[in-house]
Amino acid sequence: MINMNNSRRVTIRVVWATLFAMCSLGFVDRARAQDPILRVKIEPRSVVVGQPVHVEVTLLVPTWFKKAPVYPDLELKGAVAVLSRERAVNLTERIEGDTWSGMTRTYLIYPQEPRSFTLPPAEVVVVYAVDGTGSSDPVRLTLPPRTFDVTIPDAAIGLDHFVATPHLTLSQHLDRKFEDLMAGDAVVRTITISADRTLGMFLPPISFGEFEGMSVYQEQPQIIDLPPVRGEFKPAKRIETVSYLIRQEGDFELPEVVVYWWDLGAETIRTRTLPAISFHADPNPDVVAEIPPALEATMDPAPVAKEKSLTETLRQWFLPGLLVALVLFVSARFGRRWVHHVAVRRKARRALEAESEAAYFRKFQSACMKNDEAGTMRSLVRWLDRFAPDQRAPLQLLLDAGDAELTQGIRTLEARLYDQSKRDLQREEWTGRKLYPVVVRFRNKNTQTRDSSGSGKEASLPELNPAS
Repeated sequence: MINMNNSRRVTIRVVWATLFAMCSLGFVDRARAQDPILRVKIEPRSVVVGQPVHVEVTLLVPTWFKKAPVYPDLELKGAVAVLSRERAVNLTERIEGDTWSGMTRTYLIYPQEPRSFTLPPAEVVVVYAVDGTGSSDPVRLTLPPRTFDVTIPDAAIGLDHFVATPHLTLSQHLDRKFEDLMAGDAVVRTITISADRTLGMFLPPISFGEFEGMSVYQEQPQIIDLPPVRGEFKPAKRIETVSYLIRQEGDFELPEVVVYWWDLGAETIRTRTLPAISFHADPNPDVVAEIPPALEATMDPAPVAKEKSLTETLRQWFLPGLLVALVLFVSARFGRRWVHHVAVRRKARRALEAESEAAYFRKFQSACMKNDEAGTMRSLVRWLDRFAPDQRAPLQLLLDAGDAELTQGIRTLEARLYDQSKRDLQREEWTGRKLYPVVVRFRNKNTQTRDSSGSGKEASLPELNPAS
Protein backbone atom coordinates (compact mmCIF):
# COMPACT_ATOMS: atom_id res chain seq x y z
CA MET A 1 0.00 0.00 0.00
CA ILE A 2 2.80 2.36 0.87
CA ASN A 3 4.52 1.69 -2.44
CA MET A 4 1.31 2.42 -4.33
CA ASN A 5 0.84 5.76 -2.53
CA ASN A 6 4.44 6.76 -3.21
CA SER A 7 4.07 5.81 -6.86
CA ARG A 8 0.91 7.90 -7.14
CA ARG A 9 2.61 10.90 -5.55
CA VAL A 10 5.54 10.61 -7.95
CA THR A 11 3.16 10.43 -10.89
CA ILE A 12 1.27 13.55 -9.74
CA ARG A 13 4.54 15.46 -9.32
CA VAL A 14 5.68 14.47 -12.80
CA VAL A 15 2.38 15.63 -14.30
CA TRP A 16 2.55 18.98 -12.53
CA ALA A 17 6.17 19.48 -13.54
CA THR A 18 5.29 18.73 -17.16
CA LEU A 19 2.35 21.14 -17.13
CA PHE A 20 4.49 23.85 -15.53
CA ALA A 21 7.21 23.37 -18.15
CA MET A 22 4.66 23.58 -20.98
CA CYS A 23 3.13 26.73 -19.52
CA SER A 24 6.56 28.23 -19.04
CA LEU A 25 7.53 27.53 -22.63
CA GLY A 26 4.24 28.97 -23.82
CA PHE A 27 4.77 32.07 -21.71
CA VAL A 28 8.27 32.57 -23.14
CA ASP A 29 7.02 32.12 -26.69
CA ARG A 30 4.20 34.60 -26.04
CA ALA A 31 6.63 37.10 -24.51
CA ARG A 32 8.81 36.84 -27.55
CA ALA A 33 5.76 37.27 -29.78
CA GLN A 34 5.11 40.61 -28.08
CA ASP A 35 8.24 42.14 -29.61
CA PRO A 36 7.59 44.76 -32.33
CA ILE A 37 7.30 43.43 -35.86
CA LEU A 38 8.91 45.00 -38.96
CA ARG A 39 7.63 44.17 -42.44
CA VAL A 40 9.14 45.41 -45.72
CA LYS A 41 7.43 45.20 -49.12
CA ILE A 42 9.07 46.25 -52.40
CA GLU A 43 7.04 47.08 -55.51
CA PRO A 44 7.94 46.57 -58.26
CA ARG A 45 10.89 44.21 -57.97
CA SER A 46 12.17 45.13 -61.46
CA VAL A 47 12.18 48.62 -63.01
CA VAL A 48 14.02 50.61 -65.66
CA VAL A 49 16.54 53.32 -64.77
CA GLY A 50 14.94 56.43 -63.31
CA GLN A 51 11.61 54.84 -62.37
CA PRO A 52 10.62 54.81 -58.68
CA VAL A 53 10.69 51.71 -56.52
CA HIS A 54 8.23 51.79 -53.59
CA VAL A 55 9.55 50.35 -50.33
CA GLU A 56 6.69 50.03 -47.81
CA VAL A 57 7.89 49.77 -44.20
CA THR A 58 5.20 48.55 -41.79
CA LEU A 59 5.70 48.59 -38.00
CA LEU A 60 3.48 46.63 -35.58
CA VAL A 61 3.51 46.95 -31.76
CA PRO A 62 1.40 44.97 -29.25
CA THR A 63 -0.04 48.12 -27.60
CA TRP A 64 0.36 51.54 -29.16
CA PHE A 65 3.15 53.94 -30.13
CA LYS A 66 4.35 56.21 -27.34
CA LYS A 67 6.48 58.21 -29.77
CA ALA A 68 6.53 58.58 -33.51
CA PRO A 69 8.94 56.01 -34.99
CA VAL A 70 12.28 57.35 -36.24
CA TYR A 71 12.93 56.36 -39.85
CA PRO A 72 16.54 56.34 -41.13
CA ASP A 73 17.95 57.86 -44.29
CA LEU A 74 18.59 55.17 -46.90
CA GLU A 75 21.96 55.45 -48.64
CA LEU A 76 22.30 53.40 -51.83
CA LYS A 77 25.19 53.99 -54.19
CA GLY A 78 23.84 54.77 -57.65
CA ALA A 79 20.33 55.63 -56.46
CA VAL A 80 18.37 58.44 -54.80
CA ALA A 81 16.19 57.38 -51.85
CA VAL A 82 13.67 59.69 -50.15
CA LEU A 83 11.01 59.13 -47.51
CA SER A 84 7.63 59.96 -49.04
CA ARG A 85 5.96 63.10 -47.69
CA GLU A 86 2.61 61.34 -47.72
CA ARG A 87 0.96 60.84 -44.32
CA ALA A 88 1.72 57.65 -42.45
CA VAL A 89 -0.99 55.01 -42.84
CA ASN A 90 -2.26 53.89 -39.41
CA LEU A 91 -3.67 50.38 -39.05
CA THR A 92 -4.63 47.64 -36.60
CA GLU A 93 -4.15 43.89 -36.94
CA ARG A 94 -5.27 40.84 -34.97
CA ILE A 95 -2.34 38.58 -34.03
CA GLU A 96 -3.08 35.45 -31.98
CA GLY A 97 -6.25 37.01 -30.64
CA ASP A 98 -4.64 40.33 -29.62
CA THR A 99 -5.04 43.72 -31.32
CA TRP A 100 -1.78 45.25 -32.51
CA SER A 101 -1.27 48.85 -33.63
CA GLY A 102 0.62 49.56 -36.82
CA MET A 103 2.01 52.29 -39.03
CA THR A 104 3.20 52.23 -42.66
CA ARG A 105 5.58 54.70 -44.30
CA THR A 106 6.93 54.49 -47.87
CA TYR A 107 10.38 55.16 -49.28
CA LEU A 108 10.78 56.14 -52.95
CA ILE A 109 14.02 54.91 -54.53
CA TYR A 110 15.08 56.31 -57.92
CA PRO A 111 17.90 54.13 -59.38
CA GLN A 112 20.41 55.88 -61.64
CA GLU A 113 22.21 52.87 -63.14
CA PRO A 114 21.28 49.38 -64.35
CA ARG A 115 22.18 46.67 -61.82
CA SER A 116 20.84 44.81 -58.80
CA PHE A 117 20.29 46.84 -55.61
CA THR A 118 20.03 45.64 -51.99
CA LEU A 119 18.46 47.59 -49.13
CA PRO A 120 21.09 48.75 -46.61
CA PRO A 121 20.93 47.52 -42.97
CA ALA A 122 19.33 50.74 -41.73
CA GLU A 123 17.50 50.76 -38.39
CA VAL A 124 14.00 51.98 -37.50
CA VAL A 125 13.64 53.04 -33.84
CA VAL A 126 10.34 52.28 -32.05
CA VAL A 127 9.04 53.14 -28.56
CA TYR A 128 5.68 51.69 -27.48
CA ALA A 129 3.50 51.47 -24.39
CA VAL A 130 4.08 48.74 -21.78
CA ASP A 131 2.20 47.97 -18.54
CA GLY A 132 -0.58 50.37 -19.49
CA THR A 133 1.20 53.69 -18.91
CA GLY A 134 4.92 52.91 -19.12
CA SER A 135 7.20 53.15 -22.13
CA SER A 136 9.49 50.54 -23.58
CA ASP A 137 13.16 51.12 -24.17
CA PRO A 138 13.93 52.21 -27.75
CA VAL A 139 13.75 49.12 -29.95
CA ARG A 140 15.92 49.08 -33.07
CA LEU A 141 14.59 47.06 -36.00
CA THR A 142 16.89 46.45 -38.97
CA LEU A 143 15.61 46.50 -42.53
CA PRO A 144 15.97 43.08 -44.17
CA PRO A 145 18.35 42.84 -47.19
CA ARG A 146 15.61 42.88 -49.84
CA THR A 147 16.74 43.28 -53.46
CA PHE A 148 15.37 44.71 -56.70
CA ASP A 149 16.70 44.81 -60.26
CA VAL A 150 17.20 47.83 -62.54
CA THR A 151 17.62 47.57 -66.30
CA ILE A 152 17.77 49.59 -69.52
CA PRO A 153 15.76 48.24 -72.47
CA ASP A 154 17.91 46.83 -75.30
CA ALA A 155 16.43 49.30 -77.79
CA ALA A 156 17.57 52.25 -75.63
CA ILE A 157 21.10 51.15 -74.76
CA GLY A 158 22.68 53.35 -77.45
CA LEU A 159 21.05 56.62 -76.23
CA ASP A 160 23.36 59.29 -74.82
CA HIS A 161 20.85 60.05 -72.07
CA PHE A 162 18.15 57.58 -70.97
CA VAL A 163 14.81 58.93 -69.73
CA ALA A 164 11.87 56.60 -68.93
CA THR A 165 8.45 58.19 -68.53
CA PRO A 166 4.86 57.66 -69.69
CA HIS A 167 4.68 61.23 -71.00
CA LEU A 168 7.22 63.93 -71.94
CA THR A 169 6.79 67.43 -73.39
CA LEU A 170 9.29 69.88 -74.88
CA SER A 171 8.50 73.57 -75.30
CA GLN A 172 10.28 76.89 -75.73
CA HIS A 173 9.64 80.59 -75.17
CA LEU A 174 11.39 83.56 -76.87
CA ASP A 175 11.36 87.03 -75.40
CA ARG A 176 11.33 88.34 -79.00
CA LYS A 177 11.11 86.84 -82.47
CA PHE A 178 14.17 86.18 -84.59
CA GLU A 179 13.08 88.91 -87.01
CA ASP A 180 14.39 92.38 -87.87
CA LEU A 181 17.56 91.78 -85.87
CA MET A 182 20.75 93.82 -86.08
CA ALA A 183 24.23 93.50 -84.68
CA GLY A 184 24.11 94.31 -80.97
CA ASP A 185 20.64 92.77 -80.43
CA ALA A 186 20.02 89.93 -77.97
CA VAL A 187 17.37 87.21 -77.78
CA VAL A 188 16.53 85.20 -74.64
CA ARG A 189 15.41 81.61 -75.26
CA THR A 190 13.85 79.39 -72.55
CA ILE A 191 13.41 75.64 -73.19
CA THR A 192 11.36 73.49 -70.78
CA ILE A 193 11.36 69.70 -70.56
CA SER A 194 8.52 68.22 -68.51
CA ALA A 195 8.00 64.51 -67.70
CA ASP A 196 5.77 62.39 -65.44
CA ARG A 197 6.83 59.78 -62.86
CA THR A 198 10.48 60.79 -62.72
CA LEU A 199 12.82 63.31 -61.11
CA GLY A 200 14.12 66.46 -62.76
CA MET A 201 17.69 65.26 -62.28
CA PHE A 202 17.04 62.49 -64.84
CA LEU A 203 15.95 64.89 -67.60
CA PRO A 204 18.67 65.47 -70.23
CA PRO A 205 20.73 68.68 -70.47
CA ILE A 206 20.59 70.74 -73.65
CA SER A 207 23.68 71.82 -75.59
CA PHE A 208 23.31 75.18 -77.35
CA GLY A 209 26.67 75.10 -79.19
CA GLU A 210 28.95 77.97 -80.28
CA PHE A 211 28.62 80.38 -83.21
CA GLU A 212 31.01 82.71 -85.00
CA GLY A 213 29.77 86.27 -84.72
CA MET A 214 27.34 85.49 -81.88
CA SER A 215 27.93 84.96 -78.15
CA VAL A 216 25.94 82.34 -76.20
CA TYR A 217 25.37 82.87 -72.46
CA GLN A 218 23.74 79.81 -70.83
CA GLU A 219 22.30 80.13 -67.32
CA GLN A 220 22.30 77.47 -64.63
CA PRO A 221 19.37 75.11 -65.34
CA GLN A 222 16.38 75.04 -62.99
CA ILE A 223 15.36 71.59 -61.70
CA ILE A 224 11.80 71.42 -60.35
CA ASP A 225 10.39 68.38 -58.52
CA LEU A 226 6.88 68.61 -57.08
CA PRO A 227 5.91 66.18 -54.27
CA PRO A 228 3.30 63.52 -55.10
CA VAL A 229 -0.29 64.22 -54.05
CA ARG A 230 -2.40 61.20 -53.03
CA GLY A 231 0.10 58.90 -54.67
CA GLU A 232 0.02 60.73 -58.03
CA PHE A 233 3.39 62.00 -59.27
CA LYS A 234 3.48 65.57 -60.49
CA PRO A 235 5.55 66.41 -63.60
CA ALA A 236 9.24 67.06 -63.04
CA LYS A 237 10.76 69.93 -65.03
CA ARG A 238 14.13 71.04 -66.34
CA ILE A 239 14.24 74.66 -67.50
CA GLU A 240 17.18 75.84 -69.61
CA THR A 241 17.66 79.55 -70.35
CA VAL A 242 20.15 80.95 -72.86
CA SER A 243 20.86 84.44 -74.22
CA TYR A 244 22.11 84.97 -77.77
CA LEU A 245 24.07 88.23 -78.24
CA ILE A 246 24.61 89.04 -81.91
CA ARG A 247 28.01 90.66 -82.34
CA GLN A 248 28.07 91.17 -86.11
CA GLU A 249 25.87 91.03 -89.18
CA GLY A 250 25.32 87.81 -91.12
CA ASP A 251 23.19 84.68 -91.49
CA PHE A 252 22.82 82.35 -88.52
CA GLU A 253 21.15 78.99 -87.86
CA LEU A 254 20.34 77.49 -84.47
CA PRO A 255 20.24 73.66 -84.79
CA GLU A 256 17.15 71.67 -83.86
CA VAL A 257 16.78 70.40 -80.30
CA VAL A 258 15.92 66.69 -80.02
CA VAL A 259 15.07 64.82 -76.80
CA TYR A 260 14.85 61.02 -76.85
CA TRP A 261 12.79 59.19 -74.22
CA TRP A 262 11.54 55.69 -73.47
CA ASP A 263 7.74 55.47 -73.49
CA LEU A 264 6.83 53.23 -70.53
CA GLY A 265 3.34 52.53 -71.88
CA ALA A 266 4.24 51.65 -75.47
CA GLU A 267 7.73 50.33 -74.54
CA THR A 268 9.39 52.12 -77.43
CA ILE A 269 11.71 55.09 -78.06
CA ARG A 270 10.02 58.39 -78.84
CA THR A 271 11.34 61.86 -79.60
CA ARG A 272 10.34 65.45 -79.00
CA THR A 273 11.85 68.06 -81.34
CA LEU A 274 12.15 71.82 -81.57
CA PRO A 275 12.86 72.80 -85.21
CA ALA A 276 16.00 74.64 -86.29
CA ILE A 277 15.86 78.45 -86.38
CA SER A 278 17.44 80.43 -89.25
CA PHE A 279 17.67 84.21 -89.18
CA HIS A 280 19.61 87.15 -90.58
CA ALA A 281 21.15 90.05 -88.68
CA ASP A 282 21.55 93.39 -90.43
CA PRO A 283 24.50 95.72 -89.81
CA ASN A 284 24.09 98.28 -87.09
CA PRO A 285 25.74 101.65 -87.74
CA ASP A 286 25.64 102.43 -84.03
CA VAL A 287 27.85 99.43 -83.21
CA VAL A 288 31.54 99.86 -84.13
CA ALA A 289 33.00 96.43 -84.84
CA GLU A 290 36.59 97.59 -85.19
CA ILE A 291 38.42 100.78 -84.34
CA PRO A 292 40.69 102.03 -87.12
CA PRO A 293 44.24 102.89 -86.07
CA ALA A 294 44.78 106.47 -85.00
CA LEU A 295 46.49 108.73 -87.47
CA GLU A 296 49.86 109.93 -86.42
CA ALA A 297 49.83 113.54 -85.44
CA THR A 298 52.52 115.93 -86.53
CA MET A 299 54.48 117.11 -83.57
CA ASP A 300 54.46 120.85 -82.94
CA PRO A 301 57.96 122.20 -82.55
CA ALA A 302 56.74 124.25 -79.61
CA PRO A 303 56.44 122.22 -76.37
CA VAL A 304 52.77 123.10 -75.83
CA ALA A 305 49.97 120.71 -74.89
CA LYS A 306 47.76 119.72 -77.79
CA GLU A 307 44.15 118.55 -77.70
CA LYS A 308 43.29 114.92 -78.48
CA SER A 309 41.85 114.18 -81.86
CA LEU A 310 38.35 112.74 -82.30
CA THR A 311 39.83 109.37 -83.32
CA GLU A 312 41.91 109.16 -80.16
CA THR A 313 38.92 110.08 -78.00
CA LEU A 314 36.80 107.37 -79.62
CA ARG A 315 39.51 104.77 -79.19
CA GLN A 316 39.93 105.68 -75.51
CA TRP A 317 36.26 105.61 -74.58
CA PHE A 318 34.80 103.06 -76.96
CA LEU A 319 35.32 99.92 -74.87
CA PRO A 320 34.16 101.47 -71.56
CA GLY A 321 31.16 102.97 -73.35
CA LEU A 322 30.31 99.66 -74.98
CA LEU A 323 30.53 97.92 -71.60
CA VAL A 324 28.25 100.52 -69.98
CA ALA A 325 25.78 100.18 -72.87
CA LEU A 326 25.78 96.40 -72.48
CA VAL A 327 25.18 96.66 -68.73
CA LEU A 328 22.32 99.12 -69.29
CA PHE A 329 20.85 96.86 -71.97
CA VAL A 330 20.96 93.76 -69.79
CA SER A 331 19.58 95.70 -66.81
CA ALA A 332 16.70 97.06 -68.88
CA ARG A 333 16.01 93.64 -70.36
CA PHE A 334 16.27 91.49 -67.27
CA GLY A 335 16.42 93.83 -64.27
CA ARG A 336 12.68 94.34 -63.88
CA ARG A 337 12.04 90.60 -64.19
CA TRP A 338 14.75 89.85 -61.62
CA VAL A 339 13.51 92.47 -59.17
CA HIS A 340 9.95 91.16 -59.54
CA HIS A 341 11.15 87.59 -59.03
CA VAL A 342 13.08 88.53 -55.88
CA ALA A 343 10.10 90.46 -54.51
CA VAL A 344 7.72 87.57 -55.13
CA ARG A 345 10.05 85.07 -53.51
CA ARG A 346 10.59 87.35 -50.50
CA LYS A 347 6.85 87.81 -50.07
CA ALA A 348 6.24 84.07 -50.36
CA ARG A 349 9.01 83.34 -47.85
CA ARG A 350 7.57 85.81 -45.37
CA ALA A 351 4.09 84.34 -45.79
CA LEU A 352 5.47 80.83 -45.25
CA GLU A 353 7.38 81.92 -42.17
CA ALA A 354 4.28 83.63 -40.78
CA GLU A 355 2.35 80.36 -41.02
CA SER A 356 5.14 78.15 -39.67
CA GLU A 357 5.02 76.21 -36.43
CA ALA A 358 7.84 78.35 -34.99
CA ALA A 359 5.93 81.59 -35.69
CA TYR A 360 2.83 80.33 -33.89
CA PHE A 361 4.96 79.17 -30.97
CA ARG A 362 6.42 82.68 -30.66
CA LYS A 363 2.86 84.03 -30.42
CA PHE A 364 2.19 81.55 -27.62
CA GLN A 365 5.36 82.69 -25.86
CA SER A 366 4.30 86.33 -26.11
CA ALA A 367 0.87 85.59 -24.61
CA CYS A 368 2.48 83.64 -21.73
CA MET A 369 4.91 86.44 -20.94
CA LYS A 370 1.94 88.86 -20.73
CA ASN A 371 -0.04 86.44 -18.52
CA ASP A 372 -2.86 86.79 -21.03
CA GLU A 373 -5.10 83.82 -20.14
CA ALA A 374 -7.41 83.96 -23.18
CA GLY A 375 -4.54 84.79 -25.52
CA THR A 376 -2.46 81.95 -24.09
CA MET A 377 -5.22 79.37 -24.65
CA ARG A 378 -5.98 80.69 -28.14
CA SER A 379 -2.34 80.74 -29.26
CA LEU A 380 -1.69 77.35 -27.62
CA VAL A 381 -4.47 75.67 -29.63
CA ARG A 382 -3.35 77.36 -32.86
CA TRP A 383 0.25 76.27 -32.28
CA LEU A 384 -0.82 72.67 -31.59
CA ASP A 385 -2.74 72.73 -34.87
CA ARG A 386 0.60 73.35 -36.65
CA PHE A 387 2.65 71.08 -34.39
CA ALA A 388 0.35 68.05 -34.70
CA PRO A 389 -2.16 68.75 -37.53
CA ASP A 390 -3.55 65.20 -37.45
CA GLN A 391 -4.54 65.37 -33.77
CA ARG A 392 -8.32 65.56 -33.45
CA ALA A 393 -8.15 66.92 -29.85
CA PRO A 394 -5.04 69.15 -29.68
CA LEU A 395 -5.05 69.76 -25.91
CA GLN A 396 -5.44 66.04 -25.27
CA LEU A 397 -1.99 65.56 -26.80
CA LEU A 398 -0.53 67.63 -23.94
CA LEU A 399 -2.64 65.92 -21.28
CA ASP A 400 -1.54 62.48 -22.54
CA ALA A 401 2.15 63.38 -22.40
CA GLY A 402 2.46 62.02 -18.85
CA ASP A 403 3.83 65.31 -17.46
CA ALA A 404 2.05 66.15 -14.18
CA GLU A 405 3.26 69.77 -14.19
CA LEU A 406 2.04 70.27 -17.76
CA THR A 407 -1.34 68.70 -16.98
CA GLN A 408 -1.77 70.90 -13.89
CA GLY A 409 -0.95 74.06 -15.86
CA ILE A 410 -3.47 73.23 -18.61
CA ARG A 411 -6.23 72.27 -16.15
CA THR A 412 -5.73 75.44 -14.11
CA LEU A 413 -5.86 77.59 -17.25
CA GLU A 414 -9.08 75.84 -18.37
CA ALA A 415 -10.63 76.42 -14.94
CA ARG A 416 -9.79 80.13 -14.94
CA LEU A 417 -11.25 80.55 -18.43
CA TYR A 418 -14.31 78.31 -18.39
CA ASP A 419 -15.24 77.57 -14.73
CA GLN A 420 -17.15 80.58 -13.40
CA SER A 421 -16.82 79.38 -9.79
CA LYS A 422 -13.01 79.56 -10.00
CA ARG A 423 -12.58 82.84 -11.84
CA ASP A 424 -11.78 84.58 -8.52
CA LEU A 425 -8.62 82.48 -7.99
CA GLN A 426 -5.54 84.47 -7.12
CA ARG A 427 -3.34 85.40 -10.07
CA GLU A 428 -0.36 83.63 -8.43
CA GLU A 429 -2.11 80.24 -8.82
CA TRP A 430 -1.57 80.39 -12.59
CA THR A 431 0.99 82.36 -14.57
CA GLY A 432 2.02 82.07 -18.16
CA ARG A 433 5.68 82.34 -17.14
CA LYS A 434 5.32 78.98 -15.34
CA LEU A 435 3.39 77.27 -18.13
CA TYR A 436 5.72 78.35 -20.95
CA PRO A 437 8.89 76.41 -19.94
CA VAL A 438 6.81 73.27 -19.39
CA VAL A 439 5.39 73.48 -22.91
CA VAL A 440 8.91 74.18 -24.24
CA ARG A 441 10.04 70.94 -22.61
CA PHE A 442 7.20 69.04 -24.31
CA ARG A 443 7.98 70.65 -27.69
CA ASN A 444 11.69 69.83 -27.55
CA LYS A 445 10.91 66.24 -26.61
CA ASN A 446 8.51 65.67 -29.52
CA THR A 447 10.21 67.37 -32.48
CA GLN A 448 12.39 64.44 -33.58
CA THR A 449 10.07 63.57 -36.49
CA ARG A 450 10.44 66.88 -38.28
CA ASP A 451 11.45 66.74 -41.97
CA SER A 452 15.00 68.04 -42.64
CA SER A 453 15.39 67.28 -46.35
CA GLY A 454 16.57 70.87 -47.18
CA SER A 455 13.33 72.28 -48.19
CA GLY A 456 12.84 74.03 -44.86
CA LYS A 457 9.30 72.55 -44.36
CA GLU A 458 8.13 70.93 -41.12
CA ALA A 459 6.60 67.47 -41.09
CA SER A 460 3.45 66.91 -39.09
CA LEU A 461 3.61 64.62 -36.02
CA PRO A 462 1.91 61.28 -36.83
CA GLU A 463 -0.98 60.10 -34.64
CA LEU A 464 0.58 58.64 -31.52
CA ASN A 465 -2.08 56.01 -30.79
CA PRO A 466 -3.70 54.81 -34.04
CA ALA A 467 -5.57 52.09 -32.21
CA SER A 468 -7.52 54.51 -30.03
